[in-house]
Amino acid sequence: MKISNNDSIKQASHSFLTAAARNETHDTSSVDQWLSKAADVYISKSGKELSAAAQLRADKDTGAESSLQEINTKKEQINSDKQRISEIDQKLSEDDGSLTDKDKETLQKERETLQKRSETPEDIMHKKYQQINALEKQRDSGTLTGEDILVIDKQIDYLHIDINHQKNAVYQQGKTEESLSQKAVQERAVQDEKTTAKLDKQTESQVQEQTEQVSILQHESTTQDETRPLQVLQNAQQVEAASQSKKTSTINPAASTK
Repeated sequence: MKISNNDSIKQASHSFLTAAARNETHDTSSVDQWLSKAADVYISKSGKELSAAAQLRADKDTGAESSLQEINTKKEQINSDKQRISEIDQKLSEDDGSLTDKDKETLQKERETLQKRSETPEDIMHKKYQQINALEKQRDSGTLTGEDILVIDKQIDYLHIDINHQKNAVYQQGKTEESLSQKAVQERAVQDEKTTAKLDKQTESQVQEQTEQVSILQHESTTQDETRPLQVLQNAQQVEAASQSKKTSTINPAASTK
């Protein structure tokens, strides 16, 4: 089972903290210092760099992902434009006389701009079918000559050709999005593999560095434990020597003045 970078750091820090906790000769200030040092190791600069690199891997889009995002952004814009068109239509239809001619003209121009920008192949086909229906009604009204009927039939044929072009555009757009989706999956897999290999290499060296830092802290704590009894003994000897010197001076004052 593969151990992650954070797990490795936690294990190393845990071993150090456990060793410190078991040593009952440490005073509170020493333990606090060791805990602080261990925390510094855990949130070291290298650890933060790894987190930033992992975030960068998650945020960076591939070429296909960027293309899909552009398509989705355009679709969102179209939906927003259509929503605004509906609002304008409602405002114009429900006008109670509060709108001036200038207001109406401004709204109408905005509507035309939005209509042109948001028009999709489906919208174009819808309009073409409406035109066909109108021409068919005119043709079948019984008021036209044979020549006029032939002209209308030709117009209807052209409209059907236009509709087929729009159908093909919709089909091609669907194929493009499907191809981009498949490509995005492949590109993401390749990119993640490269990034993971790079991060694994960084992790290996940084875990080693952090483990060495923990070992140094452990060594420092052990050295302090070994020197503490010697320091206590030396202090006791100094106190005893000072006490003996004081006693000697009290018993034989003349000796102290020579």
